[in-house]
Amino acid sequence: MSLTPEEILGKRFHDAFRGYNHEEVDVFLDEVAVAFEVVVKDLQAARARAEELEGQVLELKGTEGMLKRTLLAAQRAADETMAEAKTEAARLIPVAEEEAAAAVASAKQQADDIIASAMGRQSRIEELASRMHGLQAAHVATMRAHLEDQLRALDALAAPPDPASAPGPAADVDAAPTTVPEPEPRSEPEAEGPADDPGSPPEQKLLGPAASPPADSPEDSPEDSTAAPRPASSFSPLGRHAEAEPGTGGERPPSRRVPREPLRPPGEPTGGSVANGESSARVAFWGKG
Repeated sequence: MSLTPEEILGKRFHDAFRGYNHEEVDVFLDEVAVAFEVVVKDLQAARARAEELEGQVLELKGTEGMLKRTLLAAQRAADETMAEAKTEAARLIPVAEEEAAAAVASAKQQADDIIASAMGRQSRIEELASRMHGLQAAHVATMRAHLEDQLRALDALAAPPDPASAPGPAADVDAAPTTVPEPEPRSEPEAEGPADDPGSPPEQKLLGPAASPPADSPEDSPEDSTAAPRPASSFSPLGRHAEAEPGTGGERPPSRRVPREPLRPPGEPTGGSVANGESSARVAFWGKG
């Protein structure tokens, strides 16, 4: 049963024997009506607030459901992602390990090849250096021997001639026969015996015009015997071949011949003129001083 403030104010009571005071009852009813009106307003406000809160609760419940669904979807996605990641990791780890092992093996093989190539080059360099040192040593030894031979040859050229091998003052330089030295090593001549016999001609190999036998006929004039110039011999006065350099092993041993008095036609000058010719020949070869 609902009761409003208007109904409380409009309520009428019947009179009875020894009843209440009408004024006091009316004042009390007025106060009750005012208080009831306040209570009704508060109740209406509370109901409105309750309805509002109920709407918010329903909205929050919807949001909560959506959040729950979102969380569930996120959880499922995370679980699926984790499962896929684990599967992919399980698939990729062996492949990565195999590729890493292959890369390490290839790098090790390349390093071994580089080291082997470097060692081979080092061995080749050491071999070439050893050969170069050997060639240098051999070249130095050859040059030293060659220089020593040159020095010995220069010493032999600078030494004065042996007086025993020099021709006598009566020797004719222009008409003297030039002998070809034999290539045999030096030894004591065994064929010098016939040289004591002036009648026997010497068995020598002659070069140039001197190879012809001397004229012993009195009709030959001195002009005829000296008209043809003697060609230059290819041998030096020391018995060496002019084209052979000293110290090269191509020297010929000096001839072992005995100076003889050549046969001259009557009237040919001898003595001082021959000595002067020999002196001029020595000066031309050795130089003055």
